[in-house]
Amino acid sequence: MKSVNLIERKKHGTPDFPCALYMVEPMHPEYVLSAHWHREYEICWIREGVLHTTVDSHKLDAGPNDLVFIPSGALHVNYPEDCIYDCLVFDFNILLGCTEKTDEYLLPISNNTSRVSYLIHGDQFGISNLFYTLCRTMIERPCAYELTIVSSLMDLFCRLIRGKYTTTVSPKAVRENLALERLMQVFSYIDEHIDSPITLNEMAQTASLSPKYFCEYFRTATGMSPIKYVNNKKIGVARQLLARPGCSVTEAALSVGFSDTSYFIKLFRQITGVSPKTYSISFQQKNNLTL
Repeated sequence: MKSVNLIERKKHGTPDFPCALYMVEPMHPEYVLSAHWHREYEICWIREGVLHTTVDSHKLDAGPNDLVFIPSGALHVNYPEDCIYDCLVFDFNILLGCTEKTDEYLLPISNNTSRVSYLIHGDQFGISNLFYTLCRTMIERPCAYELTIVSSLMDLFCRLIRGKYTTTVSPKAVRENLALERLMQVFSYIDEHIDSPITLNEMAQTASLSPKYFCEYFRTATGMSPIKYVNNKKIGVARQLLARPGCSVTEAALSVGFSDTSYFIKLFRQITGVSPKTYSISFQQKNNLTL
């Protein structure tokens, strides 16, 4: 089973139309997204910069107008570089049940027996323009916008199928996904001990692997070293804390296991490009402007 600690519990959209759009930019509290999975399908469209992402051990570098397709249940990590991107997250069931014939094409994608290429360049058969229009519809929400979203997604997957950008999932891919289950225990351990120092040996023991092999295995699956992942995870949680009014830098540091505030500030600046205090002030000012 998947680790419950890695499941993203956020409700996307509404119960009667589970589809939501998020714009992710450097000030976003979850700008650097640690390893997680969710039952919804996700499509990321890159506006600016580069999105370094790993989807079920596949390392990808997506640039402007590229789209990243993340299947339901896929373990993925996002590490943006001066990047702004949109994420459309939706329950694939909104596309099913039209007719038996349309389900014949879409059910294999929904149940992961067929998979869309993880990375597709946006200039291919006009999907970048199509996705841009889809995003505008999600933002403006005109009357009956839900019908436009469903028809646009149908059009998108039609173009992908016609362009032969879907492939049957091989037994090897299934085995690789099962192998990722070993890491789930490690991610759970990190989540449960985010307020404490976490060592390489502790993570390796949790995975029942030697530290050397564990490092290689972890890097292959996530695209980064275990220690870098832990630091990014801690700073990501700290960003969410600092986005709350009244949270001090010292409080945020202690909450993610740093007793040395100076080192926390140094690491925060190294990962985000700004100091924790500057981030907190800037986020609050931006939030006040949007109220």
